[in-house]
Amino acid sequence: MIKELNILRIVFMLMIFLNHSAFMADGGYLGVACFFVLGGYCATLGYYDKVRSGNFNYKRYAFSKAAKFYPLHWLCAIAWLAIAVISSQPIASAPQIIANTLLVQSWIPDMGYYFSLNGISWYLADTMFFTLAFPFVVRFIADKPLSRNILFVGLILSGYVAACIL
Repeated sequence: MIKELNILRIVFMLMIFLNHSAFMADGGYLGVACFFVLGGYCATLGYYDKVRSGNFNYKRYAFSKAAKFYPLHWLCAIAWLAIAVISSQPIASAPQIIANTLLVQSWIPDMGYYFSLNGISWYLADTMFFTLAFPFVVRFIADKPLSRNILFVGLILSGYVAACIL
């Protein structure tokens, strides 16, 4: 079933790409949101039963995900830093570079961190957050009454709306 979803990944990637080009002014945000949802759905298909069964090794899971993201991210960050130095572009502060290197820059509630260093790596930081949080969320909601899970989602959404307002 996941192979069939690849066409949707392509559509969402094209929406994002076209939004960043001069061809299409709108649609990129929707592409990003849908790409996140599709990624979460595929992760759920692949790991949900393992997490629920207790046959899940979080350390191995986290390491495999980190091994997937970090090496290419670090290679791109080094390339970006080299280009920035050669072209005399301003470079982020040391704390911003550290946060970006660890892919936690979008976890820090400060606009200066979100797009620091390699600006597009915010996506990887968000993906790492959701990937690492996924097993805990599954354990928290699995086999619980629907009313409890609806309350949980309502509290999360309320907190999000309050944070946006503040």
